[in-house]
Amino acid sequence: MDTTTTSPTAGPPDKAVTIASIAREAGVSVATVSKVLNGKADVSPATKAHVESIITARNYRRRAPKTNRSSLIELVFHEFDTAWSMELVAAVERRAAEDNINVVISRLDTDSRPPSQLIDAIWNATPWEFCSS
Repeated sequence: MDTTTTSPTAGPPDKAVTIASIAREAGVSVATVSKVLNGKADVSPATKAHVESIITARNYRRRAPKTNRSSLIELVFHEFDTAWSMELVAAVERRAAEDNINVVISRLDTDSRPPSQLIDAIWNATPWEFCSS
């Protein structure tokens, strides 16, 4: 949840503006301020306008949202010299490009073989299951 930012209009430069301080000043709950910040519809227009005016006056700025999603997919091949592997790489690269995800391609040594449980888990996974949290 958004917590703090420095505000030049809220007092000394080192004083932090928090959702809680905005809620106190507006006379509403922290949940109401959060709803306004997140654009929820279940806040009255008057309350929303009042909270937004305080947010603006205090120069509250949200932190960039954190994401758990990886921006990298690693494809690991046991054998890389087949038409099937080239087709798979092309398909993954096309889909990954739509979401600005990078693709890394690795090849296991010819003497190595991943555990059968890993192969089964990948084979039975839904698309993109391994790149979302």
